[in-house]
Amino acid sequence: MAFEINNRTKIMAGVAVLVLAGAGAGWFFFLQDEAPPPRAAAPGKAAAKPAAEAAKGAPEASKPAAAAPVAAAPSPAPGADAAKAAAAAKPAAKPIPTNPDQLIAEIIETSGAKAQIQVFAREVGRNASAASQSGQQKMSDADAKSLYEIAGRIFEPGKMTADVAASLKASYDADRMTRFLEIVRRPIALKMTAQETRQTPPEETARLLEDIRKNPPSAARQKLVQTLDEITQSTETGVQLATMTAREMVDATFNELQKAGKQIPKQARQLMGSQIVASQGSMRSSFRTTFLIIYRDASDEELAEYVKLLDTDTGRWGLQLLADAQRSVVESRVRGFAQEVAQLAVRQVLARGPAVPPLAAAGEEKPAEKLPTAAPPQAPAEAPAYQRPANIREVYTRYNDLISATVMRDRAAVKELLDDGKSPNARQKDGVTALMVAASYGDAEIATMLLAKGADPNLRAEGARTALSMAKARGAAGAQMVQLLQRSGAKD
Repeated sequence: MAFEINNRTKIMAGVAVLVLAGAGAGWFFFLQDEAPPPRAAAPGKAAAKPAAEAAKGAPEASKPAAAAPVAAAPSPAPGADAAKAAAAAKPAAKPIPTNPDQLIAEIIETSGAKAQIQVFAREVGRNASAASQSGQQKMSDADAKSLYEIAGRIFEPGKMTADVAASLKASYDADRMTRFLEIVRRPIALKMTAQETRQTPPEETARLLEDIRKNPPSAARQKLVQTLDEITQSTETGVQLATMTAREMVDATFNELQKAGKQIPKQARQLMGSQIVASQGSMRSSFRTTFLIIYRDASDEELAEYVKLLDTDTGRWGLQLLADAQRSVVESRVRGFAQEVAQLAVRQVLARGPAVPPLAAAGEEKPAEKLPTAAPPQAPAEAPAYQRPANIREVYTRYNDLISATVMRDRAAVKELLDDGKSPNARQKDGVTALMVAASYGDAEIATMLLAKGADPNLRAEGARTALSMAKARGAAGAQMVQLLQRSGAKD
């Protein structure tokens, strides 16, 4: 799939990534003889950016350079002359807006969030369209246009920017927002933001990925990039949004197919849930590799300085606030987007009808007609005396594992599996448990069921992630989950 890398999109671009898992898998599941294998997720975008304490103790390299004097000057003159000399030596800083709307608008602009929002709808539409072309039956030009129109309308940049601003205003704190704006204005933050928001064409991306494969960055550089990712929670936010979008896309597609009279195989939802779970590892890997590409022109010293700026109380606070605002804006639109795309997909399926075999070309020999053959022998029937016990089920109603059921937020399936004795602490290869998935969604009902059956809230996945850290990554939206986990013994 072709994509442009934009780190600012990570918080929301997980949605575009997810359209692949949802539209690509759910949509074409019924158009092919076999369900498509899990796809590697396209890099998306994550949390908002720059941050750090702007005052005392800041590295000299991050401070604005003093303007070079035009000519040598004597010692500063007293009084008014001294003030003039100081002004000539160092330009006056741009004043911080006192109007809340103006302050918030500049934070959104300077942090790079606005630039990311402006291209988001286009990227979602393009990625969804690319996913739809992966099946044996291709999307028509008219349907592709409709898909772009859906994305453009639901993820309209002006409305999304206004909603992000409204979310920030609801948490308005003049003092802390002022200090955060001072941070995102810093030279090193502006330089890194420019790298994060630049677009990289697909061909260049492929070349850079190959370069990284052949010449991996040093361990020290990889550690710096990993630390930056952990501070911004970019990868985890991207995976959360991608997983949520895929789930909504699959559910909406299946529901529309059922409304249209299609028979959904019992194992279909189970298969899709398992594919979504399986794709999380590749998504994390893609997101992390994306960081190496994004910061390719930054020196190790610049990365270290940027990490130091971000890893402060004000920096983390500002990043989390902006990330939560962006995430809530996307989440509020995902279900509507999934439903409209699913309706479009099902209309496409129904309009095509059954596949018609191609006619033989002129001059070709028609295949010989097959002679009728005898019916295959019937398998011997079970002995009349045997009867399957009524209390033994052949398969579970919808899912066979807790993590898939939790990913799809199927509470009835989770209860069924727990009641049947499934371990609430079962793990994926990366160590993620069902409780961690529920925490990342903020699904208190499923988390409560898991905890009641003995789920351990202190288990750790790769990167030392816990259910509590995933809940905290949701900011204000995860407050209820944080309290639930802490009451159950979760520790930092």
